[in-house]
Amino acid sequence: MRNRAWAPTPYSAEPGNWRDCATPFAELLFPTGAPARILIAAIAGSDGYRGAAFTVAHCLKVARHRVGLAVGGSVFIDGPHSPASEVAVPRAVDIVLYDHVVDAAVFGHSVLDLAQHGLGFDGADVGSW
Repeated sequence: MRNRAWAPTPYSAEPGNWRDCATPFAELLFPTGAPARILIAAIAGSDGYRGAAFTVAHCLKVARHRVGLAVGGSVFIDGPHSPASEVAVPRAVDIVLYDHVVDAAVFGHSVLDLAQHGLGFDGADVGSW
C-alpha cells in the first residue's frame, strides 16, 4: 500500500487549488436583486435541523455575509455566542433580526418550538422542513 501525503476531498480540484463552493450556494439561495432587507433562511424539523442551520450559516459566512443564527434558544451573531446566548425562541429571533450588524439570518426551529411559539417573523426567503 502506498503512503499518500495528499488525499482528495470533495472541495479541492487539485492539490493546493481550492475552489469557492459557498458563494454559488449563497447566490442560489439568495439571488442578487431579490427584494428583501435581510436574507432569512428558516429550517425546521425534529432531527438534524441544528446541523443544517449551522451548515447554512457557515456557507453564508464564507460568502462574506454577517450572519445571525438562532437555533433553539441559542443566539450567534457573526460567529460567537452573543451575551444573551440562552433565551426563549421568540426572543432569540428578535435578537437576530434587530441586530444592525446582521445582513443574513438563519433560524433553526424544532417542531415543538413552532407549535408553541410560531416562527417569530412574517416570511423567509428560503425554508426547509
